[in-house]
Amino acid sequence: AIKPINYVTHAVTDVQPAIVATFQKSPHPSASTPGALVLQSPTAWQAFWNQHAPGTGAAPAIDFATQVVVVGFAGVVPTTGASLRIDALVPLAGTGLDVRQTLTLPGPGCPASPAEQTPGQIVRVDRVAGAFPALATTTVVLAPPCP
Repeated sequence: AIKPINYVTHAVTDVQPAIVATFQKSPHPSASTPGALVLQSPTAWQAFWNQHAPGTGAAPAIDFATQVVVVGFAGVVPTTGASLRIDALVPLAGTGLDVRQTLTLPGPGCPASPAEQTPGQIVRVDRVAGAFPALATTTVVLAPPCP
């Protein structure tokens, strides 16, 4: 089935994300490159969190027996007002996961300033059988005008 999510049409799957955090800037090394990460253990999640939010202590609680964490990155964006949203997670023929995400940039008439940002989003999803050896990202870019 096809369903619009965040104004973008995606295939509906049974992999439904729940938002853990949305961010405008991350010092994590992966944040400067568009893409995604799948974190499947408490150790990997805490290591990511220590780099993403240094000095904040323990990462938010995730039940890794039943869930995994997916982090989407937009890469470096040269303006304020940008945001990234993970819209859908689509299995890739049993071999991986396509992280469908939307990068929204300030459109015509929107207030924005030149500044490097690395927007992204962290979601948790129910664990599915097997690992995710292949990971793809499909990013749609929107720049809606401001009123």
